[in-house]
Amino acid sequence: MNSKPMTYDSLKTVIQYLDPNTRLLLSSRIPSIRFVEKAVPLKLESLEIGTHWIIVNGTSYFYGIYKIDNEDKRPYEVSGYTPYDRYICDVDGFVTSKKEQTIFEKLKSMIFGNKSSNNDFPRFEIHLRKQRKNLRVYLIERISYTGDFHKAEESLREFMFGKRRHFVVVNKYFMINQNCPIPIPCGLKIRTKQLMINNKISTNLELIKPVIDESCLPFEKLSLIVNWSNDTQEIDYEFIKNCKLLKYYYISELQLPQILVLPNQRIYFSTSSYSFLPKEDFILLIKNWIETNKPIDTCFTFRISLFSESYLIELLNHVKESFHQATTGDKCVNIPIRNSTILKISYKQDKHSYYFIEMAVVRTE
Repeated sequence: MNSKPMTYDSLKTVIQYLDPNTRLLLSSRIPSIRFVEKAVPLKLESLEIGTHWIIVNGTSYFYGIYKIDNEDKRPYEVSGYTPYDRYICDVDGFVTSKKEQTIFEKLKSMIFGNKSSNNDFPRFEIHLRKQRKNLRVYLIERISYTGDFHKAEESLREFMFGKRRHFVVVNKYFMINQNCPIPIPCGLKIRTKQLMINNKISTNLELIKPVIDESCLPFEKLSLIVNWSNDTQEIDYEFIKNCKLLKYYYISELQLPQILVLPNQRIYFSTSSYSFLPKEDFILLIKNWIETNKPIDTCFTFRISLFSESYLIELLNHVKESFHQATTGDKCVNIPIRNSTILKISYKQDKHSYYFIEMAVVRTE
């Protein structure tokens, strides 16, 4: 029995309620629905964009260059990290000297310029694979490698997110360490309440800013994972202050200048360092809050890997001795700032038995 084709509006309704990954897969396999698919708003729980991979709602799409020796041997990946921790994202990444580069360019020209007559040369392919969480990895596409790996990566991003007629709505948007910055798809706009940037903060922030729809500002939460102290030298502090909570993760010991430059009212600091600020630097931070008249509800929380209760008691005693008007309470020191307002410095323990310090401007009880 013959069935009538779906109307435009009916197809839009069906696409709207499809799982996003199913929707993208169908669009890749059925070209006739792509125009309609782009016209339907795309809503995601999470989106992660990294170096040579994309994760949509927990489903990973990752791609690499594979060497194809012959039909009997299994293809093996030649892109990615080398045993010497060097990142290779193109075949020519294996060469380092000018002489090697010259020889390689000649070989590359012979391989990609004379495919029909050079069957003995190694073949390379770009493999696009898909994995749902920790389940089996599926090869979903094999593309002939023509000497430009990033072009294929750019095409995938463009297919998924380019030329959409509506904002892509994402609950949690992650930008992860872009070793090879790839152009953002033309016209892409994202609405999100939670943004995370991992490594190369200044560079990745500049990539993200044009994509974020201003109507979603301020962010509910902005997380920055900072790997090196110079990772934030040129950061746009005017942009990052547009969040209700800033989470600042740092792999080394926090420095006072790093803290003072941050404009946010609520910040959660976490570090893998074994030590906190020197005691005198902590006193300078407290004085800065008093002198700048921080508003009520300003709150900084510091979580350090190896805080001990004895250290925290000693630190609070030092704070009490440094401010003659300070009073003590249960695991806290209160410093008057102005009428009916105090700076409360306290320590607590979370459910994982880690201690953390909290400094907050609150009303006098």
